[in-house]
Amino acid sequence: MRLFWLASFVGSLVALVAPRAVSVAQAQPRGCDPTSPMTSLVPPPDGERIKCGDNVRGRYSICTETTSGGGCGTPVQSSRVCRRAMEVCDGRDLGGSSCTKQGFAGGTLACGGGCESFDISSCDACFARSGVICGVLPDVNVATDTIERIALSDRAALVVTAQHRGSTHGLHVALVGTKGVVAAVQPLVSWTDKAAATLLDVAPMGTDWVVWYVANGRTWEQRYNAAGVAAGPARDVGEESKVVFAGQTTSGAWRVVIMGIAPARMFELGAQGLGKEVSLQAETRLQRGDDLVFIVPIPDAKPGDSDLAVFATLRGSSGLWLWSKGRSFGGGLGQQATMDLGINPGHYTVAQVKDDVVTTWTPVRGKPWTVKRSSVAPVTPKGVFAKHPSVTELKVVRSAKVGLSLARFPTRDGTGRVLTALTTTR
Repeated sequence: MRLFWLASFVGSLVALVAPRAVSVAQAQPRGCDPTSPMTSLVPPPDGERIKCGDNVRGRYSICTETTSGGGCGTPVQSSRVCRRAMEVCDGRDLGGSSCTKQGFAGGTLACGGGCESFDISSCDACFARSGVICGVLPDVNVATDTIERIALSDRAALVVTAQHRGSTHGLHVALVGTKGVVAAVQPLVSWTDKAAATLLDVAPMGTDWVVWYVANGRTWEQRYNAAGVAAGPARDVGEESKVVFAGQTTSGAWRVVIMGIAPARMFELGAQGLGKEVSLQAETRLQRGDDLVFIVPIPDAKPGDSDLAVFATLRGSSGLWLWSKGRSFGGGLGQQATMDLGINPGHYTVAQVKDDVVTTWTPVRGKPWTVKRSSVAPVTPKGVFAKHPSVTELKVVRSAKVGLSLARFPTRDGTGRVLTALTTTR
C-alpha cells in the first residue's frame, strides 16, 4: 500500500515539473504591424543647419525621417525628407519688420530665441490717443492673481486685485488715473492659508474712494485719497457682513447698506466714510451705475419691530434677501427671482426681480410697487488694444464718463502683465 502511494506521489511530482509542449502558433508574437510608420525630426546636413546669431537672416533645412518595419521579422525601412526654410529674424536683422507692422502702436521689436519668432514684449499694445490713457497694472502675476473689483469715478478707476504668493495672500488697491500710469499701489489686507479676507464693495466719493472688506470676523472700511494713498488706518465698522452696497438715493444722497447676520442697517456716507445710522422704516432705493438695491420694510404686529426684504440687481445678476428677527435667508436667485415672503399675510407678500425690474405687491397699498433700474449710455472703449494673438482682453467696465479695459500681454520671462486703457469723455 505504501509503495503504491509513493509511486503515485512521484508520478504527480514529475508531471508538475516536466516541461509542457507549446504550439508554434502560441509562441509567435501577436499584433505585429511591419508597416506602421514613425516620423521624427533629425539634424540636417552640416551645411544646411540654422545659423542663428550671426545677424543675417539665412535659409536652413528642416529634415524629418520616417521609419517602418522591424516587426514580425521584416526589415527596417527609412526615408528622409528635407525642406528649405527661412529664419524669421536673426539678431538685428528683422527682415524689415517692426512693432507697427506687427499690428502694435509702436515700441521696439526684437528677435526671439532660435530666430524662429519675434520678441514682441517691448511693443506697445495699447493705442494712446485723445481720451485714451494707457498704463500697466503693477505687481500682478497673471498666472495666479485675480481682478476682484473695479470702481469708476468721473475721471479715474480703482482696481482691487487678489494676489497670491505661496502661502501669503493679499488684497491690493491700484489707482488708474489720467496721468498715463497707475498712480499708486497700496496693500489693503494680507492673510495666510489659515485665514482669509473677503472684498465687499468699492465706491467713489468725489475724488476719494472707500473700500469695505471682511477680515478676522469683522467688517472694515478703508478710505483712499485722490492719489490712491490710504487716508489713515482701516476702521472697524462692526461684525462680519455678507453684503455691503453703497449707492445714491433718488435725491442724490449717498447711503451704505450693510447686511450680515444681524438685521440690515443703513448709514450716511460722506468724505469721512460711514456716518450716522439712518432708519429703514420706508422703502429705500439705492443705485450706483447700473447696480440697484431696493429695500422694503415688512411691518410686524408690534410697533417698531419689522422685517426687511432686500432686492438687488448687482453686476448682471439678481437676488433677494430677507431679514427676519435678525435671521437672514434667501440669496442670489439668478436673472429672475420670484418669492412669496409669507412673513405677515396682509402686508408685503409677493416680490419679483425680473429683467432689472423689482416689483412687490401689497394689499395695504392696493397696487404693485415697481422700481426699474435706470441705465446710462456708457463710454465704450473701442480699438484700444492691438489685435494680435498675444493680446488677451480680460475685462471691460464702463460708466457714463469713464471706461476701463484690461488686457493680458506677454513678458520676456513668460509671466505676462496686465495692461490698462482708461477711456474718458472729451
